Amino acid sequence: MQRQPPRALGHEPALDGVRGFAVLTVVVWHFGPIYNEGPLPWMRAGHLGVDLFFVLSGFLITALMLRERNETGVISFRGFYRRRVFRLLPALAVFLLGHLLFALTSDVESTLLSPGTELRNEIPSLLGAQFFVLNLLHHVWDFTITLGMSHLRSLSVEEQFYLVWPTVMVLVLSGRARPSRLISAAMSTTVALTAFGYTWDDQAMGIRLALSAAVALAVGVALESLRGRHRDLWISGLFLSIVAAVNLYRVGAYEGPLDLFGLYTGTLSRADQLVIGALLAVLWTGRWIPRRAPGIVTLGGWLVLLWAIWQKDFTTGFFPNGGWTVVALAGAAIIWGSLNAEGTAQGLLLSQGWLRSIGKVAYGLYLWHGLMLEVVEVHFDGQPLWIRAVLGLGSSAAITAASWHYLEKPMLAFKRPKAERNAPAAAAA
Repeated sequence: MQRQPPRALGHEPALDGVRGFAVLTVVVWHFGPIYNEGPLPWMRAGHLGVDLFFVLSGFLITALMLRERNETGVISFRGFYRRRVFRLLPALAVFLLGHLLFALTSDVESTLLSPGTELRNEIPSLLGAQFFVLNLLHHVWDFTITLGMSHLRSLSVEEQFYLVWPTVMVLVLSGRARPSRLISAAMSTTVALTAFGYTWDDQAMGIRLALSAAVALAVGVALESLRGRHRDLWISGLFLSIVAAVNLYRVGAYEGPLDLFGLYTGTLSRADQLVIGALLAVLWTGRWIPRRAPGIVTLGGWLVLLWAIWQKDFTTGFFPNGGWTVVALAGAAIIWGSLNAEGTAQGLLLSQGWLRSIGKVAYGLYLWHGLMLEVVEVHFDGQPLWIRAVLGLGSSAAITAASWHYLEKPMLAFKRPKAERNAPAAAAA
């Protein structure tokens, strides 16, 4: 039986609501330690809002690339990176300028420019953030990320994923037999070597070799079997293999050379969340799963995510030992439930105008909220909590709105090639 044509992702209002929920979770989580002198008791893992962002980003980027290839036959690298540059860099550059001005005019011990020795912290922080390597630079250069900028490590993780993902998609979508076999072999070898180096490193060499060879064989056979059935299934198998490799690496690294913080800010150790979003895009676009998620799946996703936010402290071993993958799967269920969600409870909740509005400006709010909370804390220290809260959250909202209306929104037009931007005017003429 001939399969139906692939689905094309259009605008889904509820996804704006997902984005709004994610950024609000992060803002509230950061509010606690800054103003409440410790995490809020009912939000022990508000950083999971970033995890939801990762899954959503992986889904959207992959779904849009699949739509482009299905419609045009190619994935335009130039178009992809053009869209990323005009969406991300202008707002980031203005934020970093604002951060530098704050640093030059504030006197916060051991975090900013005064005393003068702290200049060595501000400059690498600015450079690392601007070039999306802050998470890497922090580990190889002896400096402390300055106040109000540490959250940009997550942005670096996401942009490093964007750097390589179009190439990955072009390779796996090529459809040619020989490259596909080589990719299957490379992936099975990667999973096996990861297990050899990180999971079974306490076993005797002979056992490690035997187990790794068995894993390589099993993964290779499974991938080749899927490749013979359908390209989408093979790609899904590749993505699941990446998720498995990340978990094998993370478990071993957590018990060995890396601490929890190093894993949290590492691109390789967080890649599974972005790839799980990409997996959802492949399955949904290719019609391997229903257009709308079953209600029980969406409900389960919300219960798992909210439970983790409420109960799972960041410092526990839950997250590196599979917890981040569990949360990513919950996020994927929520995102799936947000597609074609009209008439559902989730669609009604996530399509609320105020939540969608926050979702649309989520990038600017994510950039600015930490700095504005810190600015208020520095200059209004000693004031009642409610005054600091109003000033911190109010200033964050104001500068986010200004960033959106006067910078980010105008820049959206430049995401399209000049010929497309001029098309409406030419037609009108």
